[in-house]
Amino acid sequence: MDRARVSCCFLPDAPCVDVIITTRSSRAQEMTVPEAVKVADMKPAEAAKLFRTSAKLGQTGLEVEKEIMLVVQELGVSRAGDHA
Repeated sequence: MDRARVSCCFLPDAPCVDVIITTRSSRAQEMTVPEAVKVADMKPAEAAKLFRTSAKLGQTGLEVEKEIMLVVQELGVSRAGDHA
């Protein structure tokens, strides 16, 4: 199997730093020595809260809440925070 390559210039090179790489690829589990940690999907309300927090929106109105839920539905609940 081909191994994925990660450019080391972007990763910290310090003994006291742990690096966590996340992916949606099921192949990644085969590429790592430590056991993979599976993360459950978020519920839509959790994804909306993460989006609000990541985007630093604070208090929002009904129209903004509708837009947030559209983003959550469009991107899928597990990726909403990545796009805030």
